Amino acid sequence: PRVAPPGDRWMIEGLSKLRELSPAWRTWAQQAFAVLASHGISGRLYDVYRSPQQQEKRFRAGDTRARAWQSPHQYGLAFDFVVSAGEQSPLQRQLQAAWNAAGLRTISWDPAHVEYPNWKALT
Repeated sequence: PRVAPPGDRWMIEGLSKLRELSPAWRTWAQQAFAVLASHGISGRLYDVYRSPQQQEKRFRAGDTRARAWQSPHQYGLAFDFVVSAGEQSPLQRQLQAAWNAAGLRTISWDPAHVEYPNWKALT
């Protein structure tokens, strides 16, 4: 994806976090974000890898339903991406539907979350 200065409508922040993904999925994700950027979709990539300690802390805080080692984030098989329009925006829901159409798994109550399909089989 194009690297752009702040304020550019094609900016996707946090692309360097893609290196935290499992190598088997990283190339696909890089290509997917290049397509998003080429269509003028901007946003922020965050929460790719989470340590088991981070996951457990988030579980105790009520931020997630998964405990340590129950989340694909611990295996580099998930990412969270929110569009600039906001996590509850129609664009975010459209993107969530597109991720599903591409064969990925999303979670209805967490529109930013995208995970590798059948990730548990890889762990």
